[in-house]
Amino acid sequence: MVRIELKRRKLLKGAVLVAGAALAGYQIGRLRSPGDPFPGVGPEPDTLVFTRREAALLEHIGRAILPSGAPWPSLRDAEVVQRLDEELLFTDDHTRSEFSLALRGVENLPLLYGYFDRFQHLALDDQRAVMERAEQTRSELIRAATNGVRMAINLVYFGHSATWSAIQYDGPFAQLPQHLSQQRTFYRSLQQEAQP
Repeated sequence: MVRIELKRRKLLKGAVLVAGAALAGYQIGRLRSPGDPFPGVGPEPDTLVFTRREAALLEHIGRAILPSGAPWPSLRDAEVVQRLDEELLFTDDHTRSEFSLALRGVENLPLLYGYFDRFQHLALDDQRAVMERAEQTRSELIRAATNGVRMAINLVYFGHSATWSAIQYDGPFAQLPQHLSQQRTFYRSLQQEAQP
């Protein structure tokens, strides 16, 4: 086992550099588009759990990891953000805070890979590059956070009936019409009450 000894001065210098880079990246991200803090996304989705920032970030991540163009439906058509919001509403606070923490990690992930901006401000190709690098990193923490978010988005997207023709899935064998569960009905009633 190799022991690495860091002198206090070297450790403090490294911590200051990392904090400075993070702060610089944050400030540059704010200055780049002051009018629209979440470029490339439409109006705020109706969510009960996710903040506007988290909902927008989920759309950016989904755009980077999911197929696009015909015959693939958009994230909005597949109701990805709303379905994840619905599922998280019925989980405990710990699970919600862990998912939120994973989203914040992905938001700031570009700083580790040489981009001085947040994830949602990057070009689509750069977003894809960041997600690929995160998938191949040695850090188990980064892989766990990014893959957790990626798997949740994929599960909801490919589970939606709008994607079934693109993946050549005929649907459930019984071909029964969709019946909303009590959970989904309750979520929709809460959504309607929350609207002005």
